[in-house]
Amino acid sequence: MGGRLDSTNIVMPEIAVITGIALDHQKYLGHTIPEIAREKAGIVKPGRAVVAGAMPTAARSVIAERAHQLSSPLWFAAEEYPERPEIVSSQMPGHQRFRLGDRQIELMLPGPMQRRNAQVALTVLRQIGLLNDAAVRGLALTRWPGRIELCAGNRVLVDGGHNPDGLLALCEALRSLYPGRKLHWVFGAFADKDFDGGLKLIAPLAATLEAVGFAEGSRLSAEPEAICRCAREAGIADCRSGRNLSAILRDWLERTPEPGEPPLVVAGSLYLAGEALAELEEESRILDL
Repeated sequence: MGGRLDSTNIVMPEIAVITGIALDHQKYLGHTIPEIAREKAGIVKPGRAVVAGAMPTAARSVIAERAHQLSSPLWFAAEEYPERPEIVSSQMPGHQRFRLGDRQIELMLPGPMQRRNAQVALTVLRQIGLLNDAAVRGLALTRWPGRIELCAGNRVLVDGGHNPDGLLALCEALRSLYPGRKLHWVFGAFADKDFDGGLKLIAPLAATLEAVGFAEGSRLSAEPEAICRCAREAGIADCRSGRNLSAILRDWLERTPEPGEPPLVVAGSLYLAGEALAELEEESRILDL
């Protein structure tokens, strides 16, 4: 979870990094953005530097107040490195090039969220004296399994976003990768997550949605029928349940794709993302036999 109660908080850090603030783990962190920000600010140590990523104004003020109380230098990454995206012509989906300060950055991680993450990374590296060409090359080589990850020859996109903030970042990426397109979704979630709020975000991008439970930890997953009810209320008329993830992926990969067809999106939970990646690896192994 990160924050005041995290086990790593016993360490005296060289620098504290708060990447963002969103509603998640409310049972432990609080039910409002300022409450969660106060918990996250618990990693700030007296006199030690702090770098913060993009976050709501209500969270920024909490972080700034805590840093001031502890005489800790504070940098907001977006102010240190305003981004200037460039149009990239590439056969590699997700390839993006942009400038941060005087450096040109290339990423193979799609979506505006990853540019914001790069802002944080460069700000941290600069403050600890490790910002150099090797670090910039490292960003270009970075891959993030299960986060807007294209698999199976770009036929399936797997994402572990499991709260409204994470799903919003996914939707931002999908709009940039597949402008004007609606996609087919497979969605599963923990029963205690705000999947209703997430479904409202993805509804404008959903042509169809198939709701599934988890193969492992199934007692923790939301009922697929409950997901479908929320999806229909959110405006996704073509929603169904009843099949498992393995069958859905197998059927999708066995059919002949239409020209220019966007991928099947699997999202809603890290559990589901892990199961999807394992299934796709097995499908690939079988096809190679």
